[in-house]
Amino acid sequence: MPGGWGSAAKGWLKKKSSSLNADRGTGSLRSQDSDAAMGSHTTADSRERATLAGASSIGGGQPCLPATQEAAPATGKGRDSTKQVSNDSAYVSGPTRDTMVQSEASQASVKPSGHREEKSASTAQPPSGSTLSRNPSQQIPASPTHHETKPPSARGNLSTEDSMAISSTPMSPTNRSVSQRSSFMLQRASRESNRASLDMFGRISDRGSLEGSDSSTASRIAMSMPDTSSPSHTLPQLQAAAAKAGVPERLWNCYLALVVVPPSTPLPATMLQLLWDTQDPTEAEGIANDLAQVGVLRVAHLEDGSTWTLPQPDHMAMLQAHPPKDLPALHGALIDSYLSYSGVSKLKDLQDDGYILQSLGHHLIWANRLADLKELLSDPDWLEVKLHGYGTINVVADFRRYLMANADDDVKLMLDAYQMSVSACLQHPGVSLLRSQMVARLTAVRPHAFKERQVLPAPTDEQGGQKVRALRLKGMSMEQAGGLQRMTLRGHTAGLQKVLLSPSGIDVITASQDCTARVWDMEIGDCVLVMEGHTGPITSIALAGQLLLTSSQDSTVRVWDMEHGKCLHVLSGHTAAVNDVAVARDGKTAISVSSDETARIWNMMNGRCRHVIPGRQSGQMKGVLWCVALSDDDKYAVTGSEDFNARIWQMSTGNCMRVMSGHKGWIMAVVVTPDNNRVLTASHDGTARVWSFRSGRCVHVLEGHSGRITTIKIAANSTTAMTAADDNTARVWDIETGACRHVLEGHSSWVSDAALTASGSLGITCSGDELAVAWDLSDGSFLRVLDGHCGEICSAVLTERGRFAVTASEDSTARVWDLQTQPLPALQRHSTRVHAIAPSTGGTTVTTLGGDGLMVWELATGKLKREIDAEGGNMRYLAVSEDGQRALIASANSAMAVYDLETGTCTASKPASPGSRVRSFDATVDLRLAVIVLFDSSIVVWDVASMSQACVLQSRGKRDAEFGHSSGVNDVALSRHGRLVVTVAKDETARVWDAESGAGQLVLRGHTSSVTGVSISPNDACVATSSVDGTARVWNLETGTCLAVLSHGSPVTHAVFSRDSTCIVTCASGCEPYMWDVGTSSRIHKLDSHRNPVTDIAFCEDSSLLATCSKDSSLCVWNTSEGTLEAVFVADGALMCCAVVGGPGDEYFVAGSEAGAVHILEL
Repeated sequence: MPGGWGSAAKGWLKKKSSSLNADRGTGSLRSQDSDAAMGSHTTADSRERATLAGASSIGGGQPCLPATQEAAPATGKGRDSTKQVSNDSAYVSGPTRDTMVQSEASQASVKPSGHREEKSASTAQPPSGSTLSRNPSQQIPASPTHHETKPPSARGNLSTEDSMAISSTPMSPTNRSVSQRSSFMLQRASRESNRASLDMFGRISDRGSLEGSDSSTASRIAMSMPDTSSPSHTLPQLQAAAAKAGVPERLWNCYLALVVVPPSTPLPATMLQLLWDTQDPTEAEGIANDLAQVGVLRVAHLEDGSTWTLPQPDHMAMLQAHPPKDLPALHGALIDSYLSYSGVSKLKDLQDDGYILQSLGHHLIWANRLADLKELLSDPDWLEVKLHGYGTINVVADFRRYLMANADDDVKLMLDAYQMSVSACLQHPGVSLLRSQMVARLTAVRPHAFKERQVLPAPTDEQGGQKVRALRLKGMSMEQAGGLQRMTLRGHTAGLQKVLLSPSGIDVITASQDCTARVWDMEIGDCVLVMEGHTGPITSIALAGQLLLTSSQDSTVRVWDMEHGKCLHVLSGHTAAVNDVAVARDGKTAISVSSDETARIWNMMNGRCRHVIPGRQSGQMKGVLWCVALSDDDKYAVTGSEDFNARIWQMSTGNCMRVMSGHKGWIMAVVVTPDNNRVLTASHDGTARVWSFRSGRCVHVLEGHSGRITTIKIAANSTTAMTAADDNTARVWDIETGACRHVLEGHSSWVSDAALTASGSLGITCSGDELAVAWDLSDGSFLRVLDGHCGEICSAVLTERGRFAVTASEDSTARVWDLQTQPLPALQRHSTRVHAIAPSTGGTTVTTLGGDGLMVWELATGKLKREIDAEGGNMRYLAVSEDGQRALIASANSAMAVYDLETGTCTASKPASPGSRVRSFDATVDLRLAVIVLFDSSIVVWDVASMSQACVLQSRGKRDAEFGHSSGVNDVALSRHGRLVVTVAKDETARVWDAESGAGQLVLRGHTSSVTGVSISPNDACVATSSVDGTARVWNLETGTCLAVLSHGSPVTHAVFSRDSTCIVTCASGCEPYMWDVGTSSRIHKLDSHRNPVTDIAFCEDSSLLATCSKDSSLCVWNTSEGTLEAVFVADGALMCCAVVGGPGDEYFVAGSEAGAVHILEL
């Protein structure tokens, strides 16, 4: 197997990985899950239940909830008691497309004896018999079609992988019981979507919890798809049910009609009027008040004059236990009444009254109108309206409803595409982005008919003015639906440090350098809790049941109640960063280790420190404690220190029981085997050691790594261990013998973390090369390469049997991967970040530069036309000649080369200069001259044709005492035709040089702090400088006169002239662009849209449009005359550079990402 995967080899890896996956990749993975799915319901399995909306049992198919589960909304605050992110802050990817899971699902469906088989909802027909009239004045013949039964608890004992895999399994008598596990998601979706509305009734339910039940047990799950096999309910039975509920006989019809209402859903007066088929709104309100008198409804009269009602849970439970035969007809009649009331013929055009848009999917499923629901789910405009009106949880619930009834591959892909796109829509709620985002993510599967339908004219507002548009993507540059990546968890504002899965498998917990931890509900892909309070980056997290512990560089540990989001205790006492924390399984005690050279044992019941363990005991060496682990019985703790020793401590007394000496470097990771027989330690000395827990004797030295070992992990079987090291490898070890089973090679950077399945048969590594790799540990071969992050992957976890992986990265995101999905074709992109973009010949192509070289793209199609590998690599700077024929590139170590863009041949080059690092670069439009600034502040002008020095403006140790900069040079600009060079430096000045002679001409003084950026106007008349002092200045390039001081309240990072030289755009604090008139020095517009730092600014040819791109993944196009937002595009990751190509009215917008993607867009 080749040894390197990063940089230029990444493209090879994707191709190689794809072929290997096709040959052998799925076999070992599938065998684990299919074997385990045979019905062996273990405790471990139940802990890993239903975590992903896309692959967990697609719970939306539950149109009606069980009588036993329909409890009143809880009165506690629940998780809302802390800062709570919107239900829409993250998203879940779609269900797996593996056909294998059908057999898994059927095998895993354990059907208790005596339980009636139930039929598929997609084929169910209402039995013949009497129908329930919707007119309250008519009699109500009875008949049941939906009899709710509570399933035995054994049905819930399926693992995460099983539950997630059910999504692609059609409903059938064989797998029917499995589907029940998803009904809880619909209960929660209903309650969460209506949380604000429920406020009016003063009863808000706990998030993720139903009164009287536990979300992690099978008791929450109920049969909730239409069922025609239940006994019929006759008229007397229905009347008896109404009478038993205490409803007067004259209201029985209206009471029984409420059976169509989804649970915990407030009802507007319009809905009741249509439900009860009354023409007079006053009559409907009177009926509602009468039902309220007997406790069936609660009524709220709002200040705006509207009336809302809320059916009470006990009565809804009664109705669900006695459904009529014609229930599908009742749902259908309500839908038709809404169509008639709205005066429209299409469901997508229904006028929303606060109810029907939210509940339409529920009614369509019960009415057996699957085709209508599929049409809505295939309409991005309808999905987007519902998203912004009711949240992503409600949209996902509709997908689940459909997929539980009919496992349609097209709908699964639509769900996948929707959930990959939803964060972009939430980032810019005022822009209709969903259509363009979903189309961009479905390019690989090429649903031509769908794509053709999505090409629509730009929308307009009610006044006839054009709305903000979504830029349309050319080609395939976005992550595609249906691949390995299931979802991206976005929300953190700094790099992630750790990721954990809760024992139930429902929650993912991430810890970040932004001083917060977040809990993500994998049932819906939503961030449900933000743990705020730390004042320093979080270093470690630990779990014990519903308790979450976070340790931080702020010297504290915080204890959180994950169910309610409350901080229970702040464990204070350490005087330096807390490096690691561990907690006992019963949650009663915890231990933390710190850079203050102490460990502390805490009483978790009161938050008090029980024991302080100093670093120096009994004459032992003193040092920082880096890591800690608890024994399986929680009676002992093992710590690793910078004094090269590991120690075993008794938790009850704080006494040191054993000292394990032998390492010759810091011990960075410790772990105890589940059988409490062995302790394993990993050290910066490049070795790991296996110790006897009882005696403290070293049993094995695990040698082989040539770099520092960063982590060590063990399998639950206590026989297999994995180490990860700075030598770019991981190793698999036999704990009993100390033998190295396999060397896992291929990463091109340090391996930062590793994880194993419980059986030790599957492992995952993650690395500074931005890749994670899944391995078959039986033979050491790689199975999947997880490529998507654009920063170091710091942490990774696997579900218990290895079906899914979660990775956490420095790019501020966590990603969820389905390891059994076949990889999609690799996207054409650079293997490193895109550093620069330049237009080419005739405006028909554009050239981009990554660290791996040049790529030439066709603008009209977005396809890659030519790829030019750069000799030496690490290329950073690009200039393209005005005629578009040649490109000049420069590397970080001052190598330069000229390429013919038509042939791809190198026509001139200059080798790298050892020891020199380039700080800034610029070139003339004809590529005659180039100027390079090095980090040592040397400034050299080069003749490009001969690749020789034209002149040296300043060199280290030979500065002109009268003219040269007195401190570090930050940036350089070369006038359009190469007459002048302008440099700026930390000495608070800008200096103008003659490019031919190298003589200094002007010193521009006025800034009061470091000058960080410079640009010259296209007409060579003015120069703009930006500074940390909070100002940008405009200077006359001929005289050096300061023409304007553009004041900001924070450091200015950009100052860019328009192409007509009449205005300038500056950026303060990284993400606040301002537009200024050069002639009057007045601020024209504030361009307020980006949330993170702006990375590049570009004008179109006539300066009427301006493009800004940002680390928030968005590209914004602005109308410069009005200062208004014209169009938006949101990428998968941070955008680093942009350009506008083409003439007026025919512009293309090009953006390059940190991950190497090149996005070509048009209005």
